[in-house]
Amino acid sequence: MIESKIKNIKEEKYNLMSNELQSKYKKRSKFVNIRKSKQFKSVQVISNLRPITPVDEFEQACIKAKLNNKEQKIIDHIRYVGVFTQPSLTKDLKLDSKPPILSVLCEICRKIGKNMPEHFSSVRDWSKEINEHKVKWDGDLVCSLAWNKDGERLSPENGTCLYHTFAVHKELFQGLD
Repeated sequence: MIESKIKNIKEEKYNLMSNELQSKYKKRSKFVNIRKSKQFKSVQVISNLRPITPVDEFEQACIKAKLNNKEQKIIDHIRYVGVFTQPSLTKDLKLDSKPPILSVLCEICRKIGKNMPEHFSSVRDWSKEINEHKVKWDGDLVCSLAWNKDGERLSPENGTCLYHTFAVHKELFQGLD
């Protein structure tokens, strides 16, 4: 019965895909959100829902983190533009290419995360869960890799863009204020 449910889910998703994606699926033949548990011979549906950041708590954590001007400028810019790449962020803020801005962003997020430890911990767990290599990225506190309409990450590895493209989390976006 469980096997038939898996098959039905896969068939429904497969039928919704374009022809190009169907051929990619045939080669890959897996869905990220469904895993079989070998021990229990059952299906485990994994929720990829991101922990929503409480904005007031986030802003208080930024203050408590005592970010320097450069760090605060990075966070403010990301929250204002909404979507960015590493080169665009470096260029827009006129920063040096070393250290890489994404590494700096992770350091900033760790500083902020120290002041909202429960939320930061749940974001790190979520980050590890959604990563295909099960690696957490501390920058997920503020933003994550963006996806296109076909459900593919916007990254060079997926052949969808030249640079990894990130989007700020909706609740942290300030571009329309």
